[in-house]
Amino acid sequence: MDSYSNDLFQQLDNDRHKIDATKRPIILVAHSLGGLVCANALVDAVSGSESTTHLANCIRRIAFLGTPHQGSDKAQWAETARSFIGILKTTNAELSKDLDEKSEKLAKLGVQFPNLLKSRAQTPKIQIDVVCFYEGLTTRLGPVDFGMIVKESSACLAGYPRTLLDANHENICKFRDKNDVNYVRLSGLLARWTKELGRTQETSEEQI
Repeated sequence: MDSYSNDLFQQLDNDRHKIDATKRPIILVAHSLGGLVCANALVDAVSGSESTTHLANCIRRIAFLGTPHQGSDKAQWAETARSFIGILKTTNAELSKDLDEKSEKLAKLGVQFPNLLKSRAQTPKIQIDVVCFYEGLTTRLGPVDFGMIVKESSACLAGYPRTLLDANHENICKFRDKNDVNYVRLSGLLARWTKELGRTQETSEEQI
């Protein structure tokens, strides 16, 4: 998990320097276990270098799509691990394994990340707005129905907006076309966030 989080921030930081965009606010859209990678990166950045902290402070919006937020319940993490290991045997096998072997770390993350959001909410310039999207259909692979891989209660953070998408866990981040209802819901949110952050950035530059 930590290696994925470090790679995410390193690549993001490199890309921003290439185009001279180190002050630009960031919107993250994270699916499934990718949301845990993002949350872990933000938590780790609290005790990181000055450049890492700056990058983390630029992250102002996050849309989670089917990300498991289990809080401090290690038993729930173990149950989630079994669900993921059953369907993710290739591309995310290593990360799925972390759910089981590092359930204690993930249980801590389930407490640390909400606390981080609350802490940053005290400072409007670095506050992170979050919306949690959750799956409305069960996941089937061949004749096997795995049910809801990440249930609404797990996919949604307490106190933050939640939105149902008419898709299973695998397809919650895939869209037929721009008229797909799920695409309209997500893209509409991203368009609004882009406008909000654009106005915020303009105000900050005027004050400078």
